Amino acid sequence: MKKFTTGVVLGGLMALAGTEYMLMNKSAKRKMVRKGKKVLNKAENMIDDISNGDVW
Repeated sequence: MKKFTTGVVLGGLMALAGTEYMLMNKSAKRKMVRKGKKVLNKAENMIDDISNGDVW
């Protein structure tokens, strides 16, 4: 039952995010994509640091 509930919640969140994305104008979409790329780069660098043992 927990998997079902989690699936319903995640599905609802994805639907809300998709609807919000569709309602954005072009400049807001570009800004969101740029921020997303920055976050992904930071996460990738952090994972590289953790895997190399350079955490501290």
